[in-house]
Amino acid sequence: MSPYPRPPQIQPKTTSSGSLALILSPPFELTVGGLCYHVTGSDGLEVSERDPCYTSFLPPANQQASAPRLDEVGLPVEIRLDEAPDLNGATLLFDTGEAWSAHQHSTDLFLRMRGPGHGPESYQWIAQLPKSLTSVVLHCSERLVEERQPNSIRLANPLRYPLDQLLTSLVLAPRDGLIVHGAGLVARHGDVTEDQAIVFAGVSGAGKTTFMGLCADEPELAGLSDDRIILRHSTRHHATSDILAFGTPWAGEGRVAVHRSAGLRAVCFLQHADRDRLRTLTSRDALERLLPVTSIPWFLPRLMEPALSFCERLVEEVPFFELGFRPESNGGDLVRRVLAAPLKRNML
Repeated sequence: MSPYPRPPQIQPKTTSSGSLALILSPPFELTVGGLCYHVTGSDGLEVSERDPCYTSFLPPANQQASAPRLDEVGLPVEIRLDEAPDLNGATLLFDTGEAWSAHQHSTDLFLRMRGPGHGPESYQWIAQLPKSLTSVVLHCSERLVEERQPNSIRLANPLRYPLDQLLTSLVLAPRDGLIVHGAGLVARHGDVTEDQAIVFAGVSGAGKTTFMGLCADEPELAGLSDDRIILRHSTRHHATSDILAFGTPWAGEGRVAVHRSAGLRAVCFLQHADRDRLRTLTSRDALERLLPVTSIPWFLPRLMEPALSFCERLVEEVPFFELGFRPESNGGDLVRRVLAAPLKRNML
């Protein structure tokens, strides 16, 4: 018998404001990169999600919720509409200056999302995690309330970007997993019977959305995401790699967000160029380029160190390239050049 409750039927509904949203009644699940958030809340609590990119990451009711499968991590999340925890005396670990901040109080970690105005009462949500990072209590403010009925309260979904991305980067760091700022494609090539993923990494403006557009008409290629990809070590054997690439709901301009994974074949750093070119990178060069586009929890050394170790492992095990392309390039041809490139020795 499953230790987790069965997820609800998820259907778009028209809200009182006239917009279309997914209305979720806890318990429900959000699964990203093999990390399954098991969300609970008080009776009558509802959560609305307006971004359709999240739809495929929320399982329908005809799929029985289950204990974590192979390579899957389960994380309980309790949503509360209550007062903010008292963070007086807490140590400030990190502050973006405008959006969220991280604090430590005793052994607990707190992630605080700012609201309009100033002062401790100006917040949208505060996520509280124990040192083990094995559960989340999500304290939500009245600012998230969208609608009140006699028997229900509807909140704007707090478990979405940036919170779900922050939590995912923290929980996966000690588990050989990380988030890369990049687009991802899935392909099948040659005698390999399994799908293979290629990640096209780069900061904003590097050309991720443009390159995905160049591949849009290739029938043998399918998108994972056009802005954020999760990479994780897998205990399962894959013909291509023991590293899996996962699509995420954190889409870019192309709105590509697919709940799917495949063995990682290669990572390419995109570069606008006057001619097509594919250049193999040394492990050292690859690491120097990978770190700036990777979500590493620098403010928590105990998580930073395993994240950096996984980056070092990636550049040793997976081929990394610099891929130059033109606005009129044939994206499919360039992808096939990447697929035809030699594997690293430890991938054979």
